[in-house]
Order: sequence, then C-alpha cells, then structure tokens
Amino acid sequence: MNKKILSIISVVFICMLMLFGCGKDSKKEAFEADFMEFCDKVAEIDANIKAINPDDENAPTELLSSLDTLGDLFSKMSTMKFPQEYDYLVTLAEESGQFMNLAVENYHTAFESEVYDEESANLANEYYARAYKRLKYMITFMQGEIPDSDEIKYTKADESGTEEATPEE
Repeated sequence: MNKKILSIISVVFICMLMLFGCGKDSKKEAFEADFMEFCDKVAEIDANIKAINPDDENAPTELLSSLDTLGDLFSKMSTMKFPQEYDYLVTLAEESGQFMNLAVENYHTAFESEVYDEESANLANEYYARAYKRLKYMITFMQGEIPDSDEIKYTKADESGTEEATPEE
C-alpha cells in the first residue's frame, strides 16, 4: 500500500508542477492554488503516516489521527467550488471525498475493535485506493489529458458544453 501511495503522491506533485501556466483567469488560478495546497497537505500527511513506527504502541492512534486529518482534507476538496473549466471534475471530487471518508471509518473499525478487524482493514484499503485513483484522474484531466484507463468513462462536450468524467467501478 505504501508504494501505491508514494507513486500517487509523486504523480500528484509532477502533475501539479505541470498544471500552472500563463494567461489564466483569477478564479481558475485561485482554484489551482487551492488544489495545489490540498495536494501539498496530502503529501505531508502521507509522509507522517510513513514515518509511524509500526512497533510503537501508539502507532494505531497516530495512524488514525493522520487518517482523520486526511479524511477532512478530502471532504473539503470535494466541496471546493470548481471553476467552469473544471466543473466536469466535480463528480470525481465528490466520489474521492466519499471514498476517503469510508476508508477512514473502516480503518477506525479495524483498529478500534477489541481484535484487529482484518475485513474492515481490507475494505478501508479498497476505499483508500479508490479515493486516490479519482484524485489521480482529476490531476490528469486538469493537465488537459485524458487518463489512459479503461476504467473511466469520459464524455466530451456536447452542444451545451457539458463534459463528464466518471470511473466505472
């Protein structure tokens, strides 16, 4: 799981560096700055999680605290006001936030049970991966690219200007 997270965070940073350019409107620039701040905070929390010593008796408490913060960040990101250029990403953002919150809930269940609940932990890992997958898709779309995946359905703009991106899971 740590290798997945590291690769996702690496992609986030590379993508965000490529995202910024010249001649953008202020709403779009403000959104991109807020989104970059979100990605920076996610990377910081990821580093904190990786630094937790699993042999420490306080490890589960530290992990759950970091995951709670991560869940809050994803929730805030999912309710950000997306500028018109990125409004087709709202569904991905909402789903990413929902999946991260489900992951956090299940991690709590796994670690706070009298006996470690492996089923809840596995479910939490799946939700966690889904949240990050949607984040990765969002970043790819924000770069002006379409993710190379059979798992995502992307509908290009029609006459009304509507675009939509939704994973098929």
